[in-house]
Amino acid sequence: MSTITKTNLKRFQQSLRRISLKQGFYDTFYDHFMAQSDEIAGIFHARDMDQLKGKLKETLQMVEDALLGKPGVVLYLEMLGRIHTRLRVDQRHFEMWKEALLATIEHYDDEYDAQVQKAWEEAIEMVISLMYPETSIVDMAASQ
Repeated sequence: MSTITKTNLKRFQQSLRRISLKQGFYDTFYDHFMAQSDEIAGIFHARDMDQLKGKLKETLQMVEDALLGKPGVVLYLEMLGRIHTRLRVDQRHFEMWKEALLATIEHYDDEYDAQVQKAWEEAIEMVISLMYPETSIVDMAASQ
């Protein structure tokens, strides 16, 4: 399983606080994400975007909770992994999601730099490893 350093955990938490306060963050994220491909746009066509934005906000908070080792969060993330597997989400989709998220964070976090980016990357990799505890994201993509 991936890990995150204490320093990067703090950087991640501070960045998460900064972006969470910014109006339009979640709208911009989905704009970036869906603009990456027709396939991604199709996945979200006719979906309740307000609900999805709320789920993204909750999920980012759960990322922090998982990194802090809060009880019950790992079970939720494993369930989320199973849901995404059923939806045929593969490594390409996670890479597009990560790129859109980092681009949005860079736009909204006034203190974004290479260190903040590294903290987010460590956090994302750790959470993906929790979502798919029996396999790596590379193995998951190869099996589809």
